Amino acid sequence: MTFSTETPCRLYLGTEDGLRTARADSEGLELLESGLDGNAVRAIDVAPDDPDRVFVATGAGLHRSDDGGDSWQTAGGGLPAASPADTLRIHPRVPETLFYAGDTGDGESRLFVSSDGGDSWDTLGGLLPRVWRLEVAVGGA
Repeated sequence: MTFSTETPCRLYLGTEDGLRTARADSEGLELLESGLDGNAVRAIDVAPDDPDRVFVATGAGLHRSDDGGDSWQTAGGGLPAASPADTLRIHPRVPETLFYAGDTGDGESRLFVSSDGGDSWDTLGGLLPRVWRLEVAVGGA
Protein backbone atom coordinates (compact mmCIF):
# COMPACT_ATOMS: atom_id res chain seq x y z
CA MET A 1 0.00 0.00 0.00
CA THR A 2 1.28 3.45 -0.87
CA PHE A 3 0.72 6.45 1.36
CA SER A 4 -0.01 9.70 -0.51
CA THR A 5 1.66 12.65 1.15
CA GLU A 6 -0.12 15.16 -1.10
CA THR A 7 -2.93 15.47 1.44
CA PRO A 8 -1.61 16.03 4.98
CA CYS A 9 -3.21 13.95 7.70
CA ARG A 10 -3.17 13.78 11.48
CA LEU A 11 -2.36 10.53 13.24
CA TYR A 12 -3.47 9.63 16.75
CA LEU A 13 -1.20 7.08 18.42
CA GLY A 14 -2.39 5.37 21.59
CA THR A 15 0.44 4.24 23.84
CA GLU A 16 0.64 2.74 27.30
CA ASP A 17 1.69 6.12 28.70
CA GLY A 18 -0.64 8.44 26.81
CA LEU A 19 -1.75 9.81 23.48
CA ARG A 20 0.71 10.99 20.87
CA THR A 21 -0.42 12.95 17.83
CA ALA A 22 1.48 13.48 14.61
CA ARG A 23 1.08 15.19 11.26
CA ALA A 24 2.14 13.33 8.15
CA ASP A 25 2.76 15.21 4.90
CA SER A 26 5.27 15.44 2.05
CA GLU A 27 7.89 16.66 4.55
CA GLY A 28 7.57 13.51 6.70
CA LEU A 29 6.21 12.94 10.19
CA GLU A 30 6.01 15.63 12.88
CA LEU A 31 5.21 14.55 16.47
CA LEU A 32 2.97 16.96 18.41
CA GLU A 33 1.99 17.36 22.06
CA SER A 34 -1.39 15.86 22.96
CA GLY A 35 -2.11 16.89 26.54
CA LEU A 36 -3.22 13.35 27.46
CA ASP A 37 -0.06 11.93 28.99
CA GLY A 38 0.32 9.45 31.82
CA ASN A 39 -2.57 7.05 31.16
CA ALA A 40 -2.75 4.09 28.80
CA VAL A 41 -4.93 4.72 25.74
CA ARG A 42 -7.67 2.12 25.32
CA ALA A 43 -9.62 3.48 22.34
CA ILE A 44 -9.48 6.30 19.78
CA ASP A 45 -12.13 7.34 17.26
CA VAL A 46 -12.44 10.34 14.94
CA ALA A 47 -15.81 11.78 13.83
CA PRO A 48 -16.51 10.90 10.19
CA ASP A 49 -17.79 14.41 9.42
CA ASP A 50 -15.19 16.42 11.36
CA PRO A 51 -11.52 15.35 11.49
CA ASP A 52 -10.93 17.73 14.42
CA ARG A 53 -13.46 15.92 16.68
CA VAL A 54 -11.67 13.09 18.44
CA PHE A 55 -12.64 10.80 21.31
CA VAL A 56 -9.99 9.01 23.39
CA ALA A 57 -10.58 6.52 26.19
CA THR A 58 -7.69 6.34 28.66
CA GLY A 59 -7.11 4.91 32.11
CA ALA A 60 -8.45 8.24 33.41
CA GLY A 61 -11.74 8.05 31.47
CA LEU A 62 -13.20 9.31 28.19
CA HIS A 63 -12.03 12.58 26.63
CA ARG A 64 -13.25 14.65 23.67
CA SER A 65 -11.41 17.22 21.57
CA ASP A 66 -13.16 19.51 19.10
CA ASP A 67 -9.92 21.11 17.87
CA GLY A 68 -7.84 18.18 16.64
CA GLY A 69 -6.33 17.39 20.02
CA ASP A 70 -5.15 20.86 21.01
CA SER A 71 -7.48 20.82 24.04
CA TRP A 72 -9.53 18.13 25.79
CA GLN A 73 -12.65 17.87 27.94
CA THR A 74 -14.16 14.98 29.89
CA ALA A 75 -16.94 13.20 27.98
CA GLY A 76 -17.76 10.10 29.97
CA GLY A 77 -20.10 11.03 32.81
CA GLY A 78 -22.08 7.94 33.79
CA LEU A 79 -19.65 5.39 32.34
CA PRO A 80 -17.97 2.71 34.47
CA ALA A 81 -14.40 3.20 35.74
CA ALA A 82 -11.85 2.82 32.96
CA SER A 83 -10.61 -0.68 32.14
CA PRO A 84 -8.22 -2.14 29.53
CA ALA A 85 -11.16 -3.83 27.77
CA ASP A 86 -13.06 -0.58 27.15
CA THR A 87 -13.69 0.41 23.54
CA LEU A 88 -15.51 3.20 21.72
CA ARG A 89 -17.01 3.84 18.28
CA ILE A 90 -18.75 6.77 16.59
CA HIS A 91 -21.77 6.05 14.39
CA PRO A 92 -20.56 6.58 10.79
CA ARG A 93 -23.71 8.43 9.65
CA VAL A 94 -24.88 10.03 12.90
CA PRO A 95 -21.68 11.38 14.48
CA GLU A 96 -23.41 12.62 17.63
CA THR A 97 -24.20 8.97 18.43
CA LEU A 98 -21.43 7.09 20.26
CA PHE A 99 -21.22 3.50 21.45
CA TYR A 100 -19.02 2.52 24.39
CA ALA A 101 -18.38 -0.99 25.70
CA GLY A 102 -17.31 -0.72 29.32
CA ASP A 103 -15.88 -3.53 31.42
CA THR A 104 -17.88 -4.11 34.63
CA GLY A 105 -14.89 -5.67 36.42
CA ASP A 106 -16.47 -9.13 36.70
CA GLY A 107 -15.35 -10.44 33.31
CA GLU A 108 -18.40 -8.86 31.71
CA SER A 109 -19.13 -5.69 29.78
CA ARG A 110 -22.01 -3.32 29.33
CA LEU A 111 -22.83 -1.42 26.16
CA PHE A 112 -23.59 2.29 26.48
CA VAL A 113 -24.93 4.77 23.93
CA SER A 114 -24.79 8.56 23.78
CA SER A 115 -26.93 10.59 21.39
CA ASP A 116 -25.38 13.95 22.33
CA GLY A 117 -21.71 13.55 21.49
CA GLY A 118 -20.72 11.99 24.81
CA ASP A 119 -22.31 14.48 27.19
CA SER A 120 -24.70 11.85 28.62
CA TRP A 121 -24.91 8.06 28.38
CA ASP A 122 -27.60 5.36 28.60
CA THR A 123 -27.21 1.60 29.02
CA LEU A 124 -28.05 -0.38 25.89
CA GLY A 125 -29.15 -3.91 26.78
CA GLY A 126 -27.90 -6.14 29.58
CA LEU A 127 -24.58 -7.67 30.52
CA LEU A 128 -22.36 -9.15 27.81
CA PRO A 129 -19.23 -11.28 27.85
CA ARG A 130 -16.15 -9.01 28.06
CA VAL A 131 -16.05 -6.89 24.89
CA TRP A 132 -12.56 -6.24 23.53
CA ARG A 133 -13.43 -4.69 20.15
CA LEU A 134 -16.44 -2.78 18.87
CA GLU A 135 -17.33 -1.70 15.32
CA VAL A 136 -20.44 -0.04 13.89
CA ALA A 137 -21.81 -1.15 10.52
CA VAL A 138 -24.69 0.68 8.86
CA GLY A 139 -27.27 -0.99 6.62
CA GLY A 140 -27.99 -4.65 6.03
CA ALA A 141 -30.92 -6.71 7.23
